[in-house]
Amino acid sequence: MTSHASNIRVMSWNLRTFNESKPTHIVTKIRDYILEKHIDILCIQEVQAGAGTKRQREIGTSVTTGIQKKLDELNALLKNSDKHSNWKYTTTGLNSSGEGRMRDSYAFFYKETPQVNTSNSNPANKITLAASVDGASNNPIIIRWGYKNGFRRPGKIKFIVSVGSSKTDVPLEIYSFHAPSYNDGPTTGVKQLASCTGGIGPSDTNFPVPDPQIPKIILGDFNCPKINIPPLPNQPYFSFNKYYRMCIGTAANPIKTTYTSTAPAPTTPAHTPVTLTNPYDNIYSLKQQASSDPELVLVGTGAAFDFINEEIYKSSASPATIFHELYGVQHTPSGVSDHLPVYQEFSLKAN
Repeated sequence: MTSHASNIRVMSWNLRTFNESKPTHIVTKIRDYILEKHIDILCIQEVQAGAGTKRQREIGTSVTTGIQKKLDELNALLKNSDKHSNWKYTTTGLNSSGEGRMRDSYAFFYKETPQVNTSNSNPANKITLAASVDGASNNPIIIRWGYKNGFRRPGKIKFIVSVGSSKTDVPLEIYSFHAPSYNDGPTTGVKQLASCTGGIGPSDTNFPVPDPQIPKIILGDFNCPKINIPPLPNQPYFSFNKYYRMCIGTAANPIKTTYTSTAPAPTTPAHTPVTLTNPYDNIYSLKQQASSDPELVLVGTGAAFDFINEEIYKSSASPATIFHELYGVQHTPSGVSDHLPVYQEFSLKAN
């Protein structure tokens, strides 16, 4: 019997201050966590512009050679450990013309030839980049309209996924978003996201009706815990929830995805978990609008990977020691991240 569906597992991860100074042993840890969860497509937020760049840069400007080399290092580690999947990656340019931490870039890693593994017995045949997205000459792109100067914009990428024994090509669009800081207004990022996901033209209160013929995923660090609160009709979340489903947690039971910045005391007993704070990171997938549309079906339950507490549970070392290694110092490249990666497996069906 001919099959018209395959499974893909997608991860979103804000890798805090990912720059040319990220230590190799930490990049190796990142590789280990990605492979442990059998990820097919990895979307990274907070890839830095690179040392020596001017404070003001044009949106879309490429990251520096130093940043590219560090991304090359991660890709080489993935390829060497997962030799048959043919890992590849691509990046957007800078997502803002602002200064400092208000600008960064997005990276997208993907398996060109996913393999059968213990989590996925029906992987996609092939994942490739589409020739273009939204008519642009490049893929991925930075969304440029509907934004204030200085605020970070989403990145958008379009894949072509070969599914099932029929080897049917299905397009898949992913928006990756590192929203403006919570201090810029807890709903600022969501309102700006509303202006660009699924349609053309800005809107402060409603998401444009997305094209149902192209499966879509919106993911990232939303810097907005209220996105997980049941919406009121006059809020942008109302339209967001109308077209998209939440994959990580529920509105009533959001999953926290950021670690406290306060390190455990040196005397903290072994196996004592670190506190988690805000449910900033999530994945949303487009709901099927008609039975004739391609469909993203949730496979299992989406989750956040609590990598620091996992290490604390497994090790007899002091939680303070583990926290220092894996969290490091806030706003520096030391450590892995202050955010948990979130991931969801989907069955991508061609109708």
